[in-house]
This record gives sequence, C-alpha cells and structure tokens, in this order.
Amino acid sequence: MIMYIAVEGCIGSGKTTVAELLATERHSNLVLERFEDNPFLGKFYSNPSRYALETELAFVLIHYHQVFHELKQIKKGGYISDFHISKDLIFARMNLIKAEDLQIFMELYKALVRRLTTPDVVVFLRCSDELAIERVEKRNRDIELKATQQYFIKLNRLYEEYYDKLELPKICVDMDNYDFVKDPSCIKWLSREIDEFALKKPRPKTGL
Repeated sequence: MIMYIAVEGCIGSGKTTVAELLATERHSNLVLERFEDNPFLGKFYSNPSRYALETELAFVLIHYHQVFHELKQIKKGGYISDFHISKDLIFARMNLIKAEDLQIFMELYKALVRRLTTPDVVVFLRCSDELAIERVEKRNRDIELKATQQYFIKLNRLYEEYYDKLELPKICVDMDNYDFVKDPSCIKWLSREIDEFALKKPRPKTGL
C-alpha cells in the first residue's frame, strides 16, 4: 500500500527513530526534517523573544519546501516523514508572544498549506514529560540544552492539546510503553496498525 505517513510528537518523543524504522519496514522513502537548515534556531534558544518570528517563519518555509518539492520528486513507493507542517502552528502559538507576529505567521502558514499534500495517516507519539526531557538530555544537542525543562513540559502540553483536535486520520502511540529500538516487534505492530487504520478511515479533504 503506497501511503504518505507523517510521524509527529514533542521534541524527544522519538519521531526520527520511528520514522526511520517505519521506512525500512515498509520499504518507503524517508524524508527527515532539516531543522539544522534554520539559521535562527541557535539564536532563538539563546534569546527567544528576539528571534521567535524569524525562527518560526524559517521553519514553516523549510517544511513547506520539503513537503511540496521533495515529496513531489519521489516517483515510486510511499513516503514517511518525521514531521508534519502543522507542528509549526504549535511552536508559533507557543513562541510568538506578539499578536502582530502571530498574524504574520498565520497568513503565510495558511497560504502554504493550501498547496500541500495531506498525509494518509499522522502517527502521534505521545510521551511523558520525564521521557521527553530524558531523551533531550541524553542526545546532548547544544541548541536544545539551552532551553529549560519547563519549555519542554509546556511544549508537550501543547502537542497533546493540538493533536487531540487535529482533523486528520491519526494513530496515537504511547512511547512510555513501547521501545522501538529494543523490541523489533513494535515497528511491525505499528505498520500493521497503519494499514488497518487506513482501510477503515476515509481520507478527509481538509484538516491541515
């Protein structure tokens, strides 16, 4: 079954790992978020109030380019990404304090998403605050370590709230109960769940 599957969740939830394993299991093309292409990200973590707007605008354009251009170049097989552009709404609403900044972002976001392909399924990786923070600290990325634990806790709450309301076909996976690295059967289970879910759920016309 050829599908577009987007894997999403809070920072530290395991998006990239699950997306990579799913792509291997399903013999699908893999599209990974190029967060390192954002020239403002390091500055944002050091000074959020100053660089928030530039950071969020850069991210939504990077994500748009990846979905609109990179996925369009894939000619064979399904594709799996470790992000969905709706994540930019979560970060924008968290980081853009000024109403005029949020308005600028929303105008660009709405114009871009109208041109994008809708995923067949969004796999939402739910995780506890403790697990997310533990993984962030373990992978030891300099830019992430500049943020406080409260930042990740608040972000995790916003992810929960947003994806509960997301009007797209979605599967929720509790990452505190599944270890996709240590237990290979987990990815086989998830792949079967995706196929069964896709057969049952009609694809919506909107929902981004």
